[in-house]
Amino acid sequence: MPVLQSNRALDGLSSANSRFSLDFSGLAGFLGGDLAVSAMLLGSLQFFPRTYQWLGWYNSHGGYAMPKFYKTLLDSSARKTRRAKVDPAVLLGLNDLKGPSFYGILSETVTHRSGHFANLLMAECDDMGIIHCAAGRKTTPHHVTVVDMRNLFPNIDKIPKTPGRLVVFFTIFPIGITIAASILSLLIAEDWFAFGLICSGALANGISRAVLGLVDITVDCPQSSTDSPPGDGVLGGEGTNIVVVLGPQKTIDVITRGAFRCNIERYSIYPLFLACVLLALSFLAQLVLVPACTVFGQLMFLASLIASWLYTLYLSSSERKHLQGTILLKHFLGDPGTVKVELGTRTMTVAFIARAVKNSFNGIGDNEVRDESLGKLLHQLLQNDTPSWRQWKSIVLNSVFSDTDIHEGPDSSDTKLVRQLTEDTEEGFRLADLAMDKLEGAGVHFVHNNYSASCSFVR
Repeated sequence: MPVLQSNRALDGLSSANSRFSLDFSGLAGFLGGDLAVSAMLLGSLQFFPRTYQWLGWYNSHGGYAMPKFYKTLLDSSARKTRRAKVDPAVLLGLNDLKGPSFYGILSETVTHRSGHFANLLMAECDDMGIIHCAAGRKTTPHHVTVVDMRNLFPNIDKIPKTPGRLVVFFTIFPIGITIAASILSLLIAEDWFAFGLICSGALANGISRAVLGLVDITVDCPQSSTDSPPGDGVLGGEGTNIVVVLGPQKTIDVITRGAFRCNIERYSIYPLFLACVLLALSFLAQLVLVPACTVFGQLMFLASLIASWLYTLYLSSSERKHLQGTILLKHFLGDPGTVKVELGTRTMTVAFIARAVKNSFNGIGDNEVRDESLGKLLHQLLQNDTPSWRQWKSIVLNSVFSDTDIHEGPDSSDTKLVRQLTEDTEEGFRLADLAMDKLEGAGVHFVHNNYSASCSFVR
């Protein structure tokens, strides 16, 4: 009868003497290690509430990579070690990004590589919707974002905790599957090996997740003088995605020189060591004992790993970098006003930047010093030095602080080129005036928009 055949098939699955065995133990612990570590860092360290650290009680994949990660973390936090010390913040993905070059407009200094926060700001501005597109010639499109922090001061005393309610809700899924898989393997197949392996994996993962919460995250930023001039500058000026930052030196220092720091106190080393040992023992137990489980027990063990893999895949899609960038803008920098534009040529872009930062030179009384400083900015952004280009730069210098029409000046051997560059300059100036008026008047704040929906032409 069909019922009897179904029962016999189930008995065959749950029988410990069944000849068939999946025996995937040689691979299960080695798969998905990077994904598991990434999701663990996002959930435990990346500014989620403390309660989330106690929601790791599920059997996780990546059993080989997890203890290796904790071992490296212990090595990086050791007080005395002969090995090259690894910054824990770099290991935890909090200070592992290199930022673009930075040019200080008033200090005239060049930083060829800024820090982690500058990279985050560039990424956030790259995702920002374009508000205006310039008319005129188009050769190589450039995107310029003006970030106005002139009336803001950094708040880096405390790192906020994001709500993360949706993430906490989805954590129920792997926990529930782990509990169900362990119970079913015991009730249906009477497989104590599978039951013990699933429970020990959940216990090791839960303890390691909770222990990682002992790492204290702070923000480190060099202190600048209170008498320093404004720190206005240009990030990534050599590329096609440029960010102009306006604000006090203290605020700009947070972007260009600030970084997360992870403090692992002595009392935290022993719990981290315990987590490392538990994860290693759990991985070895799975490696040795999974082949001894029944087929049904192995299927339940595999189901718990698949559930954790789906959950970590979802968690990793939250983009750790974007989460850090949002906290940088919204909390540390106080939600600054931002305007992003698209310009068609390099000369239009340079003219836009020169016009947008003209107020940075208000404190310079000597016009010759002011023009020299602006000339260095123009040369930093566009290093062409032929007679035609020198004439164009002279036109920009003579016009950027004036509201009158731009004049080409003396005749040039390449009048057509100069006329084209002058037209680009006029368009860049007009767009810069509009962008700065929008910033100073309406107080535009950082938003993510679609490109096509936010692009309007200004003539």
